[in-house]
Amino acid sequence: MTPKLVLHVGPGKCGSSSIQNFFATQEFPCTESIRYKLLNPAVIAELNRQDADKSLLDEVQQQLSVDLRGCDCLILSHEVMLRNTQAAYNYCLLAKNITNNITIIGYCRKQSGFIKSAYSQWLFRSPERIREVNAIINRLKFDPNLFTGLERQLMASIENNFYSARQLSGFNMLDWLSAYNNMAQLTRTLGVTLSIGTLPEKESNPSLIQDFCGRANLTLHSDIKDAHREKVNLSLDHSLVEAINTAICVGIDMMGPHERNDIISLLSSLMKTKVNLNGFLNELAAYTDWYYWTSNIMFCKQYGIDKEYFKPGPEIGKQEILYSMACENHKRSVNRSVVIERHQLLTASIIELCINLAKRGQV
Repeated sequence: MTPKLVLHVGPGKCGSSSIQNFFATQEFPCTESIRYKLLNPAVIAELNRQDADKSLLDEVQQQLSVDLRGCDCLILSHEVMLRNTQAAYNYCLLAKNITNNITIIGYCRKQSGFIKSAYSQWLFRSPERIREVNAIINRLKFDPNLFTGLERQLMASIENNFYSARQLSGFNMLDWLSAYNNMAQLTRTLGVTLSIGTLPEKESNPSLIQDFCGRANLTLHSDIKDAHREKVNLSLDHSLVEAINTAICVGIDMMGPHERNDIISLLSSLMKTKVNLNGFLNELAAYTDWYYWTSNIMFCKQYGIDKEYFKPGPEIGKQEILYSMACENHKRSVNRSVVIERHQLLTASIIELCINLAKRGQV
């Protein structure tokens, strides 16, 4: 049987870590013989050009030949691949000399959820992005101290049509139609199958791994049990995220977007007091999803996705959300009880964290 190549293109914040962890830790996950490899981002960067070095292309093709030999399916994965379409093309082009069975698998999610997740992992601790966001809030003549970092991130993104929601690399992939059409257009002459899925809820049927295997035409072993539902890259505690964001705002040196994730994850696991998110945040999210609704409808039609997945909340336009932002700023300026309560809870949660660390003998 001709071996197949499955190229998983991510992106980040769409279940990539869970997919990668599953295939990296499960020795025999499927009835088929699987070989899984996490791609090197440095190699991807070198391949992401039309004039990629010939010696590198030869090396990659030789490695593909070795990896495809002796297995039913080779899975190559990295979450940066969606924004490196030329690299994806080169991988597929080189693999075409070895197999004619190639599938590109990618995922997506509602844009509001994507931005919230990106904020809670990277953007909340990026000094450059925080300065950019706060400058926009000040330009709007709003008081940044009245809003959480997440609120400010969404507000600034809305003001400049989601430029401020771009990834730290500078790439903006929020328009799924554009992102995946770029991939489809570049690889269309190679006879590659492009299969796009949506990020399911934790208890959804099928699970993310089951969905991935279905798209790859792979059959999970029946004894996998619950391993296919294990979620990696768990969300960080919202209070901790906001505390770090606040610290950066006042000039304290903190861990950057890709620094000391071990410490942040440990602290997050010890946080107990929860800060409730408010209805204003829901309005910001609703506008975000309405902004992309027309594009999402076309995207769903083109890639066979149920448009109900992307259905936004109550309809709200640009002028309405800007007015709502102004009203919220005025309301909180006049009555700061909500802001004070939020800061009190944040202070309480941090002192609780300190006590928990002391009890564990870690301070």
